[in-house]
Amino acid sequence: MNVSTDTDIISEILDGEHDNLLKSIGDSISARYAYLNRQRGAKNMNEVKKGDLVRITNISPKYLSGLKGVVIGFDLKRNLVEINLTEHSRIFARKYRNVKVLRILPSCIEIIEQGK
Repeated sequence: MNVSTDTDIISEILDGEHDNLLKSIGDSISARYAYLNRQRGAKNMNEVKKGDLVRITNISPKYLSGLKGVVIGFDLKRNLVEINLTEHSRIFARKYRNVKVLRILPSCIEIIEQGK
């Protein structure tokens, strides 16, 4: 699909030309996001190693996004990555204030630097 076609589709939706398909379009978008998250998670789980420096992304609560940490382990049963946080100064929520290790989905990290 080219850019002009993308713009045309968005304009058509905004103009109400596809109102009878809005639920299907929304469901398709949600399914695509879920697929991309699974793909990113599988890729990260294969590539990330203990000692890698990672950044937390695409996570809720949003104030955890952007925090950095070092991968210290994996929970393969639950498909989680264990991260030792290297910065705490941005965490103001009481729930996470004293947390040093987070266990999060692999789709919620990006590798900044490979460990040695």
